[in-house]
Amino acid sequence: MSSKENAATGQLLALLEARYAIRVLWALRDGHPQTFRLLQDSVGGITPTP
Repeated sequence: MSSKENAATGQLLALLEARYAIRVLWALRDGHPQTFRLLQDSVGGITPTP
């Protein structure tokens, strides 16, 4: 793997470690845009602060 690919992989892993990231990505998997309120309802317990 090149250093550019390693950096991209590291950035992806850092993003996925962020709070709620995996649950939000799962909720958005169908490709339909959602408001924060809809995401909040589908993810459960998500807050507007990081």
